[in-house]
Amino acid sequence: MKSLLTILPLLLFFSPKALAQTGPEQIITGVDTIWTGGSSAPIFALNDSVIPLVAGNELTASIPSVVSLANYIKDGRVIAMGHDGFFNEDKFDNYTFFLNAIDWLDAADRNRVLVTTGHGEWARINDDLQSRLTSLGYTVETATGQLTQAQLDNAGVVIIGNAWGEFTQAELDLLQSYLEEGGGLFLSGLGWSWEPYNPGKTLDDYPMNKIGAFSGVRWVNGGISDPTHNFNGQPLFLTFYPNLKHHTSAGARSFIDSVTTAYATDLPATLESNTELRVQYIASLKLLKTLTEEIELSEQQLDDITQFYLDLISSNPAIFQKDRVYNPQAESSMAWIRELIHKSVQGLRPLTPTVKEEIADALNLTGIYRQLWDEYSVMLLDNSRLSETQKEFVYRYFSNIPSAIHNMRSISVRDYLGENPHQIDLGGSGGSVNIFGVEIGGYSENSFPNDVTPGVIDGFSVVVAHEVNHVVDAFYLGENAERASRRDQLIDNAGQTSMNYLRSMFEPGFFVSAPQEFFASISNQWFADSWKTLELGLARFDNGLSQPINQALFFAEVYSAGTDTTHFYRIDTEGNLHRSAIPLQRDNFGRIISLKLTEEEGYQFELDSSGDVVAISKGIGTSTNSNEFPTAYSLEQNYPNPFNPTTQIRFSLPKTTDVKLQVFNILGQPVSTLMDGRLSAGQHAVNFDGAALSSGVYLYTLKTPEFTQTRVMNLLK
Repeated sequence: MKSLLTILPLLLFFSPKALAQTGPEQIITGVDTIWTGGSSAPIFALNDSVIPLVAGNELTASIPSVVSLANYIKDGRVIAMGHDGFFNEDKFDNYTFFLNAIDWLDAADRNRVLVTTGHGEWARINDDLQSRLTSLGYTVETATGQLTQAQLDNAGVVIIGNAWGEFTQAELDLLQSYLEEGGGLFLSGLGWSWEPYNPGKTLDDYPMNKIGAFSGVRWVNGGISDPTHNFNGQPLFLTFYPNLKHHTSAGARSFIDSVTTAYATDLPATLESNTELRVQYIASLKLLKTLTEEIELSEQQLDDITQFYLDLISSNPAIFQKDRVYNPQAESSMAWIRELIHKSVQGLRPLTPTVKEEIADALNLTGIYRQLWDEYSVMLLDNSRLSETQKEFVYRYFSNIPSAIHNMRSISVRDYLGENPHQIDLGGSGGSVNIFGVEIGGYSENSFPNDVTPGVIDGFSVVVAHEVNHVVDAFYLGENAERASRRDQLIDNAGQTSMNYLRSMFEPGFFVSAPQEFFASISNQWFADSWKTLELGLARFDNGLSQPINQALFFAEVYSAGTDTTHFYRIDTEGNLHRSAIPLQRDNFGRIISLKLTEEEGYQFELDSSGDVVAISKGIGTSTNSNEFPTAYSLEQNYPNPFNPTTQIRFSLPKTTDVKLQVFNILGQPVSTLMDGRLSAGQHAVNFDGAALSSGVYLYTLKTPEFTQTRVMNLLK
């Protein structure tokens, strides 16, 4: 045995700093509370190896409320913060946390802190903290401009405080190598601040997230608030490692699984009575949902979470499968939790037939629930309480609208779930809406103003139509620039005047201030009675108000889904839905110029250059009308020809089809693609500009799945 005199020099050789460098517990030693004067934002772990360090109080703070994470990257270490201002002043245990963090990060014991300043960084180390670091044996230096290898050499810790300027790829590579080879990165960011001040950019463009990508962390939108535990209006962060049990994907899954197993026979009653356990259970589910919606996870990560849900449901069928009805007064927590799990599991992977069958079997979907899911990928989150009549109407509704115009994935009926515990959100990936639980025939509404006869529709039915059309608005219109622009133009044209809207029952300016209600509100009329909706537009046009007919034609356009037929609907007070196919004609720009209501009745519309109606004639046209559908494919000779430098190419399509129109040089090499997409039946015209080409002979080819034709044109400069 060595004597004490032999051991003592060895002990003295190691500094207290070196002895303290163990695990993440070192970072929170002596720390009970940290705080920042700004609005903190959550930060997410990108994988299960990341260690949550600090979060808000579990009972009151928003979920997820993680504001600091730590990670080991090969030989290096990372600490990330969800705000750049935690260490601006010596409040609570902020400085203790900061100094512990620097100590833990400097695992190589280099005693050199490098603060970057060349990328629009918001955060700096104040003089007080610099003095404290100096007193502990650190040197603090500033890295200006682009980072270089020389600056990083021998740095123990690099501090990057919410950089908004770009890092070059070379700089990112240097930082990654520095980290993997034993360096320490102290990162701070503020996710919610990036996009509002950088229009057109997303959090993928955020410079801190580019560093976070190889550090295992990501800053996200949203904020953290705590009305109970706060100082000067900002939350106090009171929960620290290792007491954060459900703040990563792995931790959340483990917590849910362990609690479910422990209370397998009485989980609904336990979660209803045990507030703290319920909050933690819901927080874990909300973290998984938010994680999968906010972050682009790998396929393996999504598969793991999906399989976790499927195993959870299959292992506890009496709790989680579809057929159980929960008491909305005594078991509301479990009712919301079960629907949240059903919503979450259907939004993780592409809904291939195999995936859909796997989900349906696990959830035990039967009857109309299964039909809606199998045929339309729509899940009803209704606590299994919708009546057969209500479910049948929902099924008929989706059977009668074009599937191409919506991405509906779930419909909740919160009336049937009871009080919402801790703000569970049943929205998310794909279209999600909530409808009322009133029985069909329970109440009805007149969807029309007084200048036409009433058009009365069942209340449950009109709510379904209204909410689904919010999704049509967001998906079919919102994700297509041309359709979205036309919708916005219609609102601008109608302006503040109520009578300029088909839905004129609202106060002046309502749709200008609430444009998100414009399309969904008109759907109340379209599904109550499409014929009456058109009648209202025609009557208003005759009285000098041109906008309502434009709105009616816009609805006809949407419900044609780009084809040669639109659909008119009528729903009565008993929820009976009737649909009629209405043939239409289009002009060379694809705009509707004719609706054929019956064999004897129809309307022709003359449009101006903006697509607005300027004249209406009654009748369905004759075979000599230039607006009749072509009966065959044709490609006309360009005009003028020869041309310099522009010419027009016209062609005709007898039906809606995929079209490719290309220009080639005399060697057969493509020089321009004028059209590559789907076009409706009718006559079409495309302009070609040859300004960038030299004089000579060129070919142009029209190609569809059933037709190909080539013509010659001559560019003469």
